[in-house]
Amino acid sequence: ETGSELLLATDPDCDRVGAAVKAAEGYRLITGNEMGVLLLDFVCRMRRANGTMPERPVAVKTIVTTPMAEKVAAHYGVELRNVLTGFKFIGEQIGLLEKDGEADRYIFGFEESYGYLSGSFVRDKDAVNASLLICEMFVWYKSQGKTLADALEALYAQYGFFEAKLLSFTFEGSAGFAHMTELLDSLRVSPPEELAGEAVRQVIDYDRDETGLPRSNVLRFILDGGEVVVRPSGTEPKLKIYLTAAPRELEKFFRLLGVFRARASSVMIVGASKMCYYLASELLEMGMSVKIIDQNEQRCVEMSEKLPRALVIVGDGTDSELLSEEGISQTDAFVAITGLDEANILMALSAAKQSGDCCKVVAKINRKSLLELVSTESLIDSVVSTGAVTTELILQYIRAMKNA
Repeated sequence: ETGSELLLATDPDCDRVGAAVKAAEGYRLITGNEMGVLLLDFVCRMRRANGTMPERPVAVKTIVTTPMAEKVAAHYGVELRNVLTGFKFIGEQIGLLEKDGEADRYIFGFEESYGYLSGSFVRDKDAVNASLLICEMFVWYKSQGKTLADALEALYAQYGFFEAKLLSFTFEGSAGFAHMTELLDSLRVSPPEELAGEAVRQVIDYDRDETGLPRSNVLRFILDGGEVVVRPSGTEPKLKIYLTAAPRELEKFFRLLGVFRARASSVMIVGASKMCYYLASELLEMGMSVKIIDQNEQRCVEMSEKLPRALVIVGDGTDSELLSEEGISQTDAFVAITGLDEANILMALSAAKQSGDCCKVVAKINRKSLLELVSTESLIDSVVSTGAVTTELILQYIRAMKNA
């Protein structure tokens, strides 16, 4: 209603905080993993600039939190400690440092479920501290003409893109709990050799292996293209699965969906996002002509600098006249991957109607209700839900075990 550029919301006891930033098309939600990486980078950046970075600095995250944090920490020379799920284990690390008289070494800790802490004054996630830090970071980037979304894109360009997703399966009653336990035991005894077409390179059992952490009923599967962590919820009758996919999985998602015909030589992409960057990079390497459209001028400038071989245009992808002027009728493939599902659907339908059968049309849609709606729309050739291929294959694997 007010056109605010930054939205913050905490839970009732104010220990978690979520954020959204104004984008060219509505608001862009920032996940717990993304905000954690942004804050870790900002804390390190500011401490280094102000000369307040301690000797042998320490940051802490949980084992189900994005591995991207490891790259950021390594860049700044920060020791990153991994602990079990639960902020109490992050607080425990602060206590251990304090016991050794080294509490000042701790600079930041976070978990994927929107919990952050930048000081050693408390032992739990603190949304008061985090909200102030987020606002400070927002103002700092705004002074440079950037949004937090822009800052995040820059981090992805520097360290690589990591997509994370959480799946939850409910097991009601004592019988359900027993079945969930059987599933975990089965995964432990007979771990899968591959997940989502990726070979499982390593299995870490936090209940039996020597990990240096307290024993816990958690399994971690390391893949070439990412990792999968499986654990029971500590508060609900649920089995939780944490997925992380590496950059090259984006190309695989599109290839598995059969998005591009062998004869395709030109692709039009609407939405200069992180997915756009990696997809366009792959397409350019394949020798294709790539045209990118986005309403945000700053984002277009940055994308053109990163991808000098792509043609980047400032414009509204929902404008059918613009698509026509940019040659949609002569384009082999059209991809709508903005942050708004509704806009992606409208653009995909418009492109399909203008191009006829000569253009392969793809839309990124995350909301389940819209996915079901579009599945009945024959004009759109393929629908991509972020992480959909990996998610669906793992869902099939787990459901097969659950029904066994």
